[in-house]
Amino acid sequence: MNHVEEGSGIKMTLIVKGEKTKFNLVVLKCKSWTGRAEFRYQFVNEEKGLAFRSPYSGGNTGFGQDVRNMTLMNEEWHTTNEIVARSLEEIARIVDIVQGIEKTENEEYEKNQNARVAAINAMPTSFKTCIPGFEFFRSKAEYKGTYSRSVQGGDIVLTNIKNTNFPGRNIWIEEFTSKNGRLLVKKFEGSSEWRVMKENLPEGAKAKEVLRNLAAQRIALKQAIRNA
Repeated sequence: MNHVEEGSGIKMTLIVKGEKTKFNLVVLKCKSWTGRAEFRYQFVNEEKGLAFRSPYSGGNTGFGQDVRNMTLMNEEWHTTNEIVARSLEEIARIVDIVQGIEKTENEEYEKNQNARVAAINAMPTSFKTCIPGFEFFRSKAEYKGTYSRSVQGGDIVLTNIKNTNFPGRNIWIEEFTSKNGRLLVKKFEGSSEWRVMKENLPEGAKAKEVLRNLAAQRIALKQAIRNA
């Protein structure tokens, strides 16, 4: 939540049902769907019980608000909304408090994300499989809060380490499983990946068993990364 700055609108008069109706900027304390309190700006006319989030730019006079989008400040509205600041001094005080909370929460979040990155990167980078010459590799995990709030990397991919010239050296096992985890055996049997794998397995090796082992191992490794 940001402070009111130079040039910010804090009062406005709109035509509502043919009458001049004044709206003032306030800060609401709102109950979100998670149950957590959130603070936001709104324009309200408490006498007529009308509220809206922000004006639009445009229309015949350059700015305004669609009356149909205004919210009635009825009993139901008051169960989830509370006006906690009306004057600029009260608003500034609330924003200071909210920014302090947000700063603390962001610092704690970044600390936790960086700790998770360290835990993932402390894991082995390669894992042997049931196929000689094929290993699962873990990519490096990173957290760049400026670009994303999520940890990036830490992916698991099967790699043919014996033949670096093999087309599609990295093999994405998830391509041979459905969204609900069902093995796509026929697709795997007809793939170039399986033809190369067979060369490294005993004669008579079954594609279904190999695929089942690889898929199960990948799921276990992904779960270990999620738990890091």
